[in-house]
Amino acid sequence: MLRKATKEDGQRLFEWRNDPKTRQQSLNTAPVEQAEHERWLTKSLANPNRTLFIFEENGTPAGTCRIDREVEKDGREVFELSWTIAPEQRGKGLGKKMLGELLALETLRGKLVKAVIKSDNLASVKMVEKFGFHFDRDEKETGIWLLQKKTIVILGGGLFKDSDGRWRTTLGENQSGHFGVLNDRLRVVACAELWKENKNSQIISSGGQGKLKNILPVGLTSSKVIKDELLELGVSAKNITEENKSGTTFEQLRAIKEMIENGKIFGNIHIISNNYHLPRIQAMIEHSDISAVLSGKINLVGAEDVLLRLLPDQWKEFIEQSKKSEAMKKRVESEKKGVEQIKNGLYKFA
Repeated sequence: MLRKATKEDGQRLFEWRNDPKTRQQSLNTAPVEQAEHERWLTKSLANPNRTLFIFEENGTPAGTCRIDREVEKDGREVFELSWTIAPEQRGKGLGKKMLGELLALETLRGKLVKAVIKSDNLASVKMVEKFGFHFDRDEKETGIWLLQKKTIVILGGGLFKDSDGRWRTTLGENQSGHFGVLNDRLRVVACAELWKENKNSQIISSGGQGKLKNILPVGLTSSKVIKDELLELGVSAKNITEENKSGTTFEQLRAIKEMIENGKIFGNIHIISNNYHLPRIQAMIEHSDISAVLSGKINLVGAEDVLLRLLPDQWKEFIEQSKKSEAMKKRVESEKKGVEQIKNGLYKFA
């Protein structure tokens, strides 16, 4: 577990800092004098932009890690991480455990995170890669590694009431409800699988009551149904945020635009929907007033593509059969007409 460091940790931090292997991988390899270390610790504990932690394993101090908030030249807020494992605790996998706990802190949720690692420190490079960091650039003898938590926005579609009286997303023609075949359950499953690849991802489940406002129970929204299904698939509740006001695809996109403008989401943003739906989403972005904010800042992700990559044995046959169905062919034609209407200025966005 992590706890904040205090002055009482001064001696152990001093000894860990001057350990030969620690110094070898530090940016400053020279030994630190006791007086110098004490001055550094006093300033660090008082610095509002720095948080210093002690990592304990079974009640025993086993390492230290630090968060430093910085503002880069381009104005980006960045949180730089650094860490050290106690010499006697090396080789036990505790570095990965400590970094995992650090990245799970609310302070870093949705933030741009940086690690500066010496080029020959292959163990640390492998560790940060496992947490989703990517190499950004070289600086002298070090590499700069960045982690931008991914935001996945899952667009709500249709809903139907199953035999148990529960409202669900739709899958197949017999669950097409009021909107024709949509297969929007694939979006939910694909989103859950993407989250399992990177559990630091933030998920926005999007959609209000829309055209079902006179049918759905009071307070039940598409975003709530999606969230409940994500939870059933193992996604952590703390990683899911509901956007429950929008009623159409364009309103969902406008809600995303507003979240970006308000700083609620930024960086690596993915919008997930069905493959047939993506061309119309792209057309809406390119041919409306949301283009200035969304263009170049989002990635459109096809649910079917995700499932064929990650769960082919489970979903390939269903996806192929659905694609051949007359109902899906009608859906695709309808989407194509929508794209043409948007491009010709005939589409009603409201």
